[in-house]
Amino acid sequence: MMWIFVFVLTTVVTSIDAQKSQTGVDATEHPSKGVVFCAQNTTFVKCSGCEQRCEDVEPMACAAVCGPPACQCSPRYRRNTDGRCVRPEDCSNPNPKCRENEIYRSCRTCEGTCKNTSPICTRVCRSAGCECPVDRGFVRDDVGSCIHKSYCQGTCIGIQCPRGQHCILKQVMCLRAPCLPIPTCVDYRQKE
Repeated sequence: MMWIFVFVLTTVVTSIDAQKSQTGVDATEHPSKGVVFCAQNTTFVKCSGCEQRCEDVEPMACAAVCGPPACQCSPRYRRNTDGRCVRPEDCSNPNPKCRENEIYRSCRTCEGTCKNTSPICTRVCRSAGCECPVDRGFVRDDVGSCIHKSYCQGTCIGIQCPRGQHCILKQVMCLRAPCLPIPTCVDYRQKE
């Protein structure tokens, strides 16, 4: 009796594999629920994680944490807004226009500021939208613009001047804007 069961199971799995190669629909055996049929261009995975979405401009970093077993987009496919897995060139929804230096991400995390250029970001996703990518060195300035952290206005915090001097932010001439002031030690009697 056991041999008949093994033979039938092997025949079912073999026919599913043949169907998979003909239709492009992946069907994989799930140990506790029998056979799971996944939608076209998806693959059943025991350890689910991040998958690319049409609105992702670039590959996103994923935490090495296993989610529940699921059907995910096959390699080289992205999930569109209808929930189907399609090739990137078949993604129909254009990304919204982001402001300078911002990028659109379907999984936003956190942004840095000029006051905190290296925030500790979690892998918890916020809603899709434009983000100032701290992972590329960009932060929000005091007015909300996304700038490279090297352009953050200097401060005198941490500057130790010799006795009789104090720190001021001195405007400098430069060849390329923005020309940000730099912390400079000057005599107390010198005006700012």
